[in-house]
Amino acid sequence: MGKYPLTTEVEHHRQVSDRLIEHARAALREGDMIQASEKAWGAVAHLVRSVAEEHGWRQQSHRDLHRNALAIIQSTDDPQQNRVRLGAANGLHQNFYNDNYDVEMVRDNLQAVEALLGAMQEAVSRPSP
Repeated sequence: MGKYPLTTEVEHHRQVSDRLIEHARAALREGDMIQASEKAWGAVAHLVRSVAEEHGWRQQSHRDLHRNALAIIQSTDDPQQNRVRLGAANGLHQNFYNDNYDVEMVRDNLQAVEALLGAMQEAVSRPSP
């Protein structure tokens, strides 16, 4: 398990998610739009992986990741807004490869990702009915 031998896979992915969003903020401050974009996307991906791991969901492809993200989003207080925020995360992932976004676009999408992460974390931490 790499650097985190004393944690579960679930905890590991949540820690990585937290660390990556911090790296995204730092990269944005430093003017590195490519790294800010990919780190923000990675934060979402790792949070989704932690939940998928916890629930035993399939995690073999990018399609699985997207399907799992949508499943988590359905349990948030505002699924419609959080689907839009997931689109912002996907846009940042694409920006890593295309480098089309200016600083304002990366900043706006990063804020959407931060809101998405908060909503997803809140949804998965609620006790089951």
